[in-house]
Amino acid sequence: MPDFTFSVLLLAVIILPLGLLLGLGFSWGTRFFLNDHNADVPRLANRAYLVETFGFFIASLAFNFWLVSFNAFALTLLSLIFSLFIGSLFIITNQNKIFKTAWLVLSLTVIGLGFYFLALSPAYEIKTANWRFPQETLIASRNSTWGNIAVTQRQNQFNFYEQGWLVSLARDFAASEELVHLPLLSQEAPKKILIIGNGLSGALLETLKYEQAAIYYAEPDPEFLPTVYDYLNAQTQKQLTSDRVNLINQDAIAYLKNSQEKFDFILLNLGQPTTYQINRFYTKQFFQLLNQRLTRDGVTAFSLPYHQENLANLFTNQYLTAIYQPFNETLKNNLLVAGQKLIFIGLKNDNFTYQASLAAEKFKDRNLATNFLSAEYVKYALTNERAKKLLQNFKNTRTSSNADLQPIAVIRQIINNTEIAQPLLSRLLNWILNFRWLLFAVLAILPLPLLYFVKKSSGQRPETKIKLIALGASSLSLV
Repeated sequence: MPDFTFSVLLLAVIILPLGLLLGLGFSWGTRFFLNDHNADVPRLANRAYLVETFGFFIASLAFNFWLVSFNAFALTLLSLIFSLFIGSLFIITNQNKIFKTAWLVLSLTVIGLGFYFLALSPAYEIKTANWRFPQETLIASRNSTWGNIAVTQRQNQFNFYEQGWLVSLARDFAASEELVHLPLLSQEAPKKILIIGNGLSGALLETLKYEQAAIYYAEPDPEFLPTVYDYLNAQTQKQLTSDRVNLINQDAIAYLKNSQEKFDFILLNLGQPTTYQINRFYTKQFFQLLNQRLTRDGVTAFSLPYHQENLANLFTNQYLTAIYQPFNETLKNNLLVAGQKLIFIGLKNDNFTYQASLAAEKFKDRNLATNFLSAEYVKYALTNERAKKLLQNFKNTRTSSNADLQPIAVIRQIINNTEIAQPLLSRLLNWILNFRWLLFAVLAILPLPLLYFVKKSSGQRPETKIKLIALGASSLSLV
């Protein structure tokens, strides 16, 4: 993981020129609203800012619903062509014929070359995107609504990335067997199982061991499996094409909202909520949706990494508590299992209770041919004192619950992971999060003295100050 301070400085260097260009563009664009020196400058500046904001709004819609599927090279060329076209419309009104002619010739040349290279953009995209993987060869790259999907090759091994994060397809016997088989000890014979997230690292194989069950498999990004399928090994392709496996090629949340299917077991295998997209699967709203899609005796489970030495760490407990609170509010009959990872198990039936000895016997009778899990380990996992300690920590930890419009878990996860390399920064972020409403109030009050200053100097033609305020607001909108 790159150094956090370096990343922030690099981001500032990248954004600074863009911010300056936006500011200059706004100042230049404002001139087109000024007809004479006696014009109402503040009103015209506000109108210019309104037009600019409308442009941001239109561009965001175009990007999120259309341009997001374009590769970065094509998107850059399209932006350049569009900017030159708009600039040419303004230049036509210029009185200098030589300048006007030179600009139009240059624009048409660049636009023509842009369309030429646009046709070759996939090849250039592969070459430039390969710079992100210096030790590997980029085989395929695809943009979707969720982000970028990349397939790379290193010697005879294929690797898969989502938004630059490596998607592990290596068999994790211990974690997969725990996450699948321990929750299903509450079931006699599951008929329908839904996997949301990475099922290729072992979860799909383990659920297929329940021969009477139909498996439904949904990735958060519905374009992930079609992109990587040709590069999977034969065994994994065989699992995906099994008659018992139903691939869901749409957003998992949209599927749950629109489908009337009910499941005996819903497994979340998404990892930590590192992004706001993934965070949607750890909120109160989603847990309520899960609860609606479980059968009367249904069970759901997900896991998060934890370290035994961090059981008393404040930031770790705040992060995990932000997720546990909405989970506990929705599925009150729940259980924590501190195994290879921390497993959260929620049951629809409020009357069911895991009994370690009976669960161990049930697991033994199923004869599931596991590599790691055993009847003795099942009994140990269900009586492990670490889970009780964590549960007590959650009850004693104060933090806001994770929600769709309040993604506390993402921020808490960043604070928790930052503490190792940047402890002072981690404490600062924690303080900002805890006192965010106070900071918002201060920021809301700050403009009042500025408005008073402008009003007091109104006799000195405040046009310049108004324009600077509008310019600052325009630049701030970038943030």
